[in-house]
Amino acid sequence: MQAKRFHSCMVLLLLSAGFWTGCAAKIVDDSQLQYLDPEFTVSSLFDHGLGLLPVVAGQGQEGLRRPLAAKLEAHLTAQLPEGRFYGAIQMLDLINEANLTEAYAQMIGDYEQAAILNKRTLREIGKATGIRYLLHVKLLDQSRTERLAKALLSDDIVSLEGKNVTIFGQVWDCGLGDVVWEGTGEVAAEAEVEFQYVKHDIDQLVSMATQSFLSNLPGIEISRAN
Repeated sequence: MQAKRFHSCMVLLLLSAGFWTGCAAKIVDDSQLQYLDPEFTVSSLFDHGLGLLPVVAGQGQEGLRRPLAAKLEAHLTAQLPEGRFYGAIQMLDLINEANLTEAYAQMIGDYEQAAILNKRTLREIGKATGIRYLLHVKLLDQSRTERLAKALLSDDIVSLEGKNVTIFGQVWDCGLGDVVWEGTGEVAAEAEVEFQYVKHDIDQLVSMATQSFLSNLPGIEISRAN
């Protein structure tokens, strides 16, 4: 089996709830398609369904992980026909009912360590849920940057601070036992540390991040955040 590695996967920069924003804040949105299997087309999710796996995150990320997962689920529920999308809780219930919880946990752990998907487990999950495609998303640890730059309205040198969160994800095909889609999305922000800014609403930030992420997923029509 040729497993696709998380290679610069799903880089998605977004502001954390505690970052400043205002008239001087700079926010940039971008997304890219990293990999697409030719057989994974705009009709694939509509024909065979998509299941969202629990968003994975490190310690201290729960304040972003939960709203991100909720936004992903809301957008996909609105886009896909009834019975063609299952959220994370419903997927885990079906996996548990089929006595596949241990096999699922083992598959996730093995993939994290060796980037190899267990084809047998994927086939069993697909059979138990009636869903062919699984969406796996991981939220990495936050990072913080500082740099010096020339002020916009003067020759002064100012200190700029940026905060970001990195996310990656893939679509796994339960029939093939392999990765069929991989994309990236970015929402980055930077502001002068000397100014007092109003905290950017976390719900808006997560919405921007979600739209950026989903904008390259075949068959999903999402307006990019401005």
